[in-house]
Amino acid sequence: DDQRRCTREVVQGGTMEFTYSYTDSSNAAGPNSWKRKTVETRPDGSQYTVFTNAAGLPMLADLGDGSSHWISFTKYDAENRVIMEASPSAVTGYSEAAADLLEFNSGTGKYTYLRDDEGLIRLYSVHTPSGYTSSERIQQGQLGAEIKLRDYAYAACPESGYDNVYVMSQQTAYPSDSNQTETIVTSYAYTWYSGTSQIQQWTTTLPVIPVSQNGSGVANTRKIYYDSNGYATWTMNERGYITRTKYDIPTGAVTQLIRDVDTSVETDHPTGWTTP
Repeated sequence: DDQRRCTREVVQGGTMEFTYSYTDSSNAAGPNSWKRKTVETRPDGSQYTVFTNAAGLPMLADLGDGSSHWISFTKYDAENRVIMEASPSAVTGYSEAAADLLEFNSGTGKYTYLRDDEGLIRLYSVHTPSGYTSSERIQQGQLGAEIKLRDYAYAACPESGYDNVYVMSQQTAYPSDSNQTETIVTSYAYTWYSGTSQIQQWTTTLPVIPVSQNGSGVANTRKIYYDSNGYATWTMNERGYITRTKYDIPTGAVTQLIRDVDTSVETDHPTGWTTP
C-alpha cells in the first residue's frame, strides 16, 4: 500500500493467498492502549487479528475461524515490560472500543473479558532498577490465588562506574502449588576483572539434593573462568574435575581442549583450582 505495508501475498504456485488490512485507532499512546489492528485473512478463510500498542508490541491476538475464537492477551508496565499474559482459556472476548481491549474496571479491579475462576494467567514482576524479571506466578482466572513458580534476585557489578550492570545472584523455584514454603534454590557468585564489567569467574551453587532423594545432601558447585576477552577458558564440574579450552582470539575457534586437567602440568590455572 502507500505506506509500503504488505496487503497481499500469494504462495505455493498461486494456490494459497493471504491478504492483510490495517486499522489505526485514535487512542492515546500508552503501553496498554492499542494503536494498530492488523488482520491477516488466510487461505482457509480464518482470520488472525493482532492489536499492538504505540511501541508495536502485541497486546491481543485473536485467531478466528467462523464462530470459534482463540484469544490471548498481554499486559505491560510503564516501560513496556510484560507483567501479565492471559491464555485463550482465560479470555472470553474483547472490545475494540476499549483502549485496553478487555475493559478494565477500576471500581471492581476486574477485566470484563477475563474469566474470574477459569483459564491460565501468567503474572510477572520486574526487578528495579535492572528491568529484569524478578518473579513468575500463575493463577486460575483473574480472581484465582497466585501460585509462585520462580523468584529471581540480582546483584550489581561492584566495579566503579558499572553499578548499572546486573547479574543474577539467586534463582528460587517453587515445586509445589500446595506448599509454597518448599523451595529449590540455585545461587550464583562472581568475580570481576578490575575496572570493567567483564566477569572473571562465575560460580554456581546448585540446590542440595537430600539423601532421601538419592543425593549427597551437600550443595555442589560449578565454576567457569573467563579470559579478558570473554572466552570460557577453564571450567570445573560438580566433582571438581577441570577442563581447559584455548581459542584463536580473532575468530573464536577452539585450538586446544584438555579434559581432566592435571594442574601439576598445566600450571597457569585459576588461583585455588587443583586436580582432585
